[in-house]
Amino acid sequence: MFGRADERHYRLDGVNIRHLDDRALSRIRNRKIGFVFQGFNLIPRMPAIQNVELPMAYAGIKPADRRQRAVTALGMVGLADRLHHFSNELSVVNNSG
Repeated sequence: MFGRADERHYRLDGVNIRHLDDRALSRIRNRKIGFVFQGFNLIPRMPAIQNVELPMAYAGIKPADRRQRAVTALGMVGLADRLHHFSNELSVVNNSG
């Protein structure tokens, strides 16, 4: 749950979110705030790229656009070479040094 402001005003992109309902807050989380989860919050039967694309599909982003955004996002967190790996294959322990 997106926390409720308890004092004064809380604005996000100029919108006071203090009195928004759960649906509006969910829309803000989907379109304005991103989350990166590992393991237990990823869908285990989907590779990383599809897990990253999924919220964008719900947001109505076209398939080609969300694919490119997902590739870029995974690259930014050092997972460009693991796009098609599943959640249990994403964490790698480096024992070389």
